[in-house]
Amino acid sequence: MNQSAVFGLLGPSGLEDSFAAYLFDKYGYWPLPSTNKISTPGYEFVMLDKLDGGTIGLQAKNGKTRIPIETYEKDIQDGAYKETWLVTTGGTVTRNGKPILSDGRKVQIARLFRADNILRIEYSDLTEFQNWVLSKDNQNYLSPIVRNYVSWCSSDKQEPK
Repeated sequence: MNQSAVFGLLGPSGLEDSFAAYLFDKYGYWPLPSTNKISTPGYEFVMLDKLDGGTIGLQAKNGKTRIPIETYEKDIQDGAYKETWLVTTGGTVTRNGKPILSDGRKVQIARLFRADNILRIEYSDLTEFQNWVLSKDNQNYLSPIVRNYVSWCSSDKQEPK
């Protein structure tokens, strides 16, 4: 199934929930629901690293939205966040208004963090995340509505449950 179909069905909330579940599974980051859009206007919500209590910000946009990376670099440099994840399903992460490319492909996921007191950025596309969402091994991490959509995408059914 192509990426735009999968992420188009999820909608904004499904994308946020699914990416938070992905980060929880992969890194042990725990989302703080109370931070959703109220105290963190530039982020969907904040997560905590279960190992050290560090704060992780998530900005996720479903559709052809561009996310300017320079908006989020300062939060890492100032120590406001240990790490920030930027995700766009149909758009790209940009610098100075221009799409960032990695291996000739537009960047749809960027991870900003500090290592050795230097700002580091890792880039990727949506392939690994999409495979994670569609994997039967990860369905228990997903919200019921996302599970229904994934089940529908993986079957011959015409409509979601």
